[in-house]
Amino acid sequence: MSYYSNDDIRNDIDSVLHENATLRQNLGTDSTDYEVELAKKKEHDNLLSVRDLDEDFIDALIDSLDESKIVPRVENESKDVEFKEFDWADNMTTDVEACSIENGSDCEACGS
Repeated sequence: MSYYSNDDIRNDIDSVLHENATLRQNLGTDSTDYEVELAKKKEHDNLLSVRDLDEDFIDALIDSLDESKIVPRVENESKDVEFKEFDWADNMTTDVEACSIENGSDCEACGS
């Protein structure tokens, strides 16, 4: 039987994949390296728990899990970070409107 040909197997494996997705979603920028490693181990164990349902499919997922990079948070050495404010309302259409008015409908710059 196979993930692709048996609805019961697909549902069982999808349930595990949903749980694994939730594990990753719950990792955040404040997750410790330990929490990241714990999530990866739990993902691996979850996949092993349904390996007997479709060994080829699960083995491929385990291989991709082993190759995936869950990046732990990176500490910012500089606490003084400045963000430039951008006003979409002021900048969104002005250039295109001006370009269309000046250059007509065959403008190479914006494609209008």
